[in-house]
Amino acid sequence: MRFKATPAEIKGMIKSGQAVSGDIFFDYCVPENKMSRPDDPLEGVSLENECRELGITLVFMDRTMDPIKKGQRREISEAIVAIVDNDQSGKDRIELAEKSICAQLSLVRMGFSTGGRPPYGSYRALVRVDGEFVRELEEGEVLRRHGHHVVWLPGPESKLAVIREILEKVEHTPAGRVARYLNEKGVPAPDAGRIRKDLGVTHLVTGTWNANTIKNIATNPLLRAVTSYGKRSMGDLRRMTPEGPRLLEENDYRPDGEPKVIRNDEGQLVTGTARFEPLITAEKAERIASILKKRAGSQRDKPRSQEPEKNPLGARIFDANCGWPMYREPYLNSFRYVCAKYHQTKPRKCDHNCADGITAAKLALAVIRQKLLPPGMRSRLESKLREGIAAATRSEKADGEVVVRQSELAELRLQMTRAERNAAPAESAEMFQGIQRIHGELKLREQQLQRDLATLQVQSNSLANPDATIQAALALVERLPSLANDPDSLESIGELFCIVNAELFLNFHKVQKRKRIENKVLSGIFTLGDAPSPIVKYKGPTGRRALQQIADYQCKNPESLSPSGSVFQTDSGRKAKSSGNGNRAGGI
Repeated sequence: MRFKATPAEIKGMIKSGQAVSGDIFFDYCVPENKMSRPDDPLEGVSLENECRELGITLVFMDRTMDPIKKGQRREISEAIVAIVDNDQSGKDRIELAEKSICAQLSLVRMGFSTGGRPPYGSYRALVRVDGEFVRELEEGEVLRRHGHHVVWLPGPESKLAVIREILEKVEHTPAGRVARYLNEKGVPAPDAGRIRKDLGVTHLVTGTWNANTIKNIATNPLLRAVTSYGKRSMGDLRRMTPEGPRLLEENDYRPDGEPKVIRNDEGQLVTGTARFEPLITAEKAERIASILKKRAGSQRDKPRSQEPEKNPLGARIFDANCGWPMYREPYLNSFRYVCAKYHQTKPRKCDHNCADGITAAKLALAVIRQKLLPPGMRSRLESKLREGIAAATRSEKADGEVVVRQSELAELRLQMTRAERNAAPAESAEMFQGIQRIHGELKLREQQLQRDLATLQVQSNSLANPDATIQAALALVERLPSLANDPDSLESIGELFCIVNAELFLNFHKVQKRKRIENKVLSGIFTLGDAPSPIVKYKGPTGRRALQQIADYQCKNPESLSPSGSVFQTDSGRKAKSSGNGNRAGGI
C-alpha cells in the first residue's frame, strides 16, 4: 500500500470539502479520532491491527499508532482505548440514522420535500421556513442555506394541462386507453430521454405512456396538496415508523441475511399539508382511486412474475392448517411456497408455513406416476381412452356445437363493435358508463365462448384421429419420470397438473431448532380429477387492502364474522420473513 499525498494536498482537500483526489479518499462522516463506524467494535480494532501489521502508521487527531511488528504484543491500554473508540463510533452511526429519520418525518409533516426528484407536473423550489418563495431550483441543483427548505410546487402549465386531461378521462376510460391516446397525440411521457436501470439492465427511457404511469399520476397525493413519506423502508440500522425510528425485524432481511427494501402499508405513511392549494378536491381524488382499484381487481399490488412458467403448483397447493392457498416466492437460488394468509396480512395472522417448490412438484409428480403407471395400468388406461372416444364418436353433436359457438362468437363481436362506436358520441358520463358496462359484459361472454370453442375443437380433433390422441396421452404419461428431474420443464409440469386437476394440501407442525422454532411439513393429501377437497378452502379476498379492511371491521365487531364469512385467527407472535411479493401465477 502506497500513499503519495502531501500535507498541503490534504489541507487543501479538507478546506474545500473535496472527497477524492488521485489516490486520496476522505470519508467526512467518520469522526476525527476513529477509522470506521463498525457495528461490532472488535471489527474496527481488527481493521486497525491489519493495517498496522502491513507497516502502516495510523495518524488520528489525538494520537498516532505505529506499525506492529510480527510477534509484537499490543499494549492492553491501547486495546481498551481502541475498543471504546470504535464502540462509540458505531453508536454515532446509529444516532445518525435516527436523526435522519426524525428529520425526514419533521420535514414531511411541515410540507417540505424529503429529497429525490419531483413527480410529473411538479418542480423544486427554495422557500423560507415560513413558506415564502425564494426561487426555482435547477434540476440536480444542491443547495444548503440556513433557515430555508425545498418544496415541490405544481408546474409547468403544459404538464398541468396534461394532468387535468388525464383526470378527466381516467374516470370513464381505462388507463391503457388513456395512455394510447396520449401516445397517438404525441405528448412526451415522464422521464422521456432519461437513462434508467431495470432488472439490472441499463436502457434509455422510450418516452411512451403506459397504464401504470397514468395510474400513478391520477393517484398522486400531491394533487390534493398532501405530501407523503415512508412508502418504502430501507437501511441496515433503523427504519421509519410514524412514531419514529425502529429496529429491523426478521422480515426486513433477505434469506441470505442482507437487509432488503420493503414496501410499507398505507397506515405507515406519514403525511403533511403541501405549500400550495390543491389541484383537485378530496372527493374527486377518492372517487378516481376507487375506480382504479375496482378495475385492478384481485391483481392490484401483485407485480407480474418475471418467470411465470416456474410455478407448477400455482393455485394448486394449499395450507391445510388455515385453508388458504400458498404463494410462490423466490428463495436462495430456487423458490418455495408460503402460506398466503401469512404472506398477505400484517400483523401476521398465520404461521410461517412454507414448502420447497421443487420438492413439492416432484412429490406431486411421483404420486401421479404411482397412480397412472402401476403394472398393467398402461393397457387399462388405453382401453379406457378408447371406450371414451368411441362413446363420444357415437354422439354427433360435437361438430354441430362448434358451428353454433362460432356463430354466437361472430354475433357477439358484432355487438361489441357497435358498443364501441356508440361510446364515442355519448352525451353524458352516465350514458358512457352504461355503454362501458354493457361492453364489459359482452367481453366476459366473448372470453367464455372462446374457452368453450377451444374445448370443443380439441374434442373434435381427438375424435378425428383417435389413435394419435391415445398415443399422445400415453407418451405424456411416460415422460413423467424425466420431467421430475428436469427443472427446465416446470412449464410442462404445470400443464400436466392442470390436465389431471392435481391439488396438494399440506399440514404443518412446529419443530424446535436449537434457539428457534420452525414450521415443517407434517403430512399432506394429494387429489386428482374431480375428487372433493379434503379441507374447506378459503374463498375470500386475498389482496392486502381488502384484508386490512376486514381486520378493521373485526376490531370494531370482534364477535362477528368478517364480511367474507371467514374468521381470522389471533396473531402467531412470530416475526415475519416474507418477500412481500405475491406471485400472480400463484394467486386465486
